Amino acid sequence: MESTIEIRDEITALNLLRDLVEDRYDEPPEIEFKGYGSIQIRYRGDRFDQTVTASVMAGLLELQRELYRTFCIARYDEPNLRRLTKEERDALELSFRIEKGSSLININFAEILQNFSKLGKKMTGKQITICALSAILAFGGYHSWKAYLSHRKEVRLAEVKSEEHAKTLEQIAEMDKNETERLKLFAELARKDERVDAIRSYGTNAQLALLKSAEAADEMEVQGLRLDGDTAHDLVKNARRQSYEKTIHAGFTVLKVDATKKNKFVVTVKSLDGDQIINAEVPDTDLNIPLKKIIRSAEWERLELKLKIKAKLIGEDITKAEIVDAKRIRSSEKVDQVATVDEVEQPESDDATEEKQF
Repeated sequence: MESTIEIRDEITALNLLRDLVEDRYDEPPEIEFKGYGSIQIRYRGDRFDQTVTASVMAGLLELQRELYRTFCIARYDEPNLRRLTKEERDALELSFRIEKGSSLININFAEILQNFSKLGKKMTGKQITICALSAILAFGGYHSWKAYLSHRKEVRLAEVKSEEHAKTLEQIAEMDKNETERLKLFAELARKDERVDAIRSYGTNAQLALLKSAEAADEMEVQGLRLDGDTAHDLVKNARRQSYEKTIHAGFTVLKVDATKKNKFVVTVKSLDGDQIINAEVPDTDLNIPLKKIIRSAEWERLELKLKIKAKLIGEDITKAEIVDAKRIRSSEKVDQVATVDEVEQPESDDATEEKQF
């Protein structure tokens, strides 16, 4: 096997990601980005000549946050940005170079991702490479951008009734056969590796933020894909960020139990490190009577519990949580303060999040 693989294009990156996820390497190769791995975004219009507007900066800042979140989920198994050290924030901070004639923003994403190997002291070489490749494909991949635009086009065509609107949206090109196959492969790999799945959702949320930032421009071009400001504005209407599900296994104390509402048993718990407070429900079924008793007892006796919580999140925010298991922690037992995460991207059924693309 090669000791170093040069990543010169998207196909090479995707194929290597497949080989790593499917364990085709005994030892993961070193990767080096060569002429691939930058994100180019160009804004054209009267207000864009080596300058950016506040709305564009908001989109770029959201891109930065999603990159931080990507490293958090890779390094700490949770998207909590407070876990980042100053060293990690500095190493992952994006630099934006704006060129003359319009506002061309060039982001050397590959250079940032090379820092994953320096920062991921507790990650294996395979984990580092999988996360770096997933990030460049999700955030800067031509096929992921084209897929998101195509997806939003189909959603908006189903929503709008005006033929004029429909004609405007038709400028968005359809995915060709090869691009569709690459997209399917990326989605398949995401189903096999939870970190790939999480990073793919963060990339989608960054794309939404950057599209919103283009509304004030006459034209936006990203990774060679062009659309005018009006189309960008139309595409993001009713768009929501994607949610995902996360299973937390960690130690908690019970702060409060509220059983006053009919058919509801609501519990407020605090992580043992004091970093997180979660309001969760226990399903109101006969099978959960023993579970409720354990939780009640822990509240009264101030006992610590190891809980299994199924949570739904948008970014870092838990929007819904359900306790499915609880065990008392003996004094001799040591419980990790960092939750073990099983993560699968899921679409929300309500209006809180974007619908799943694939």
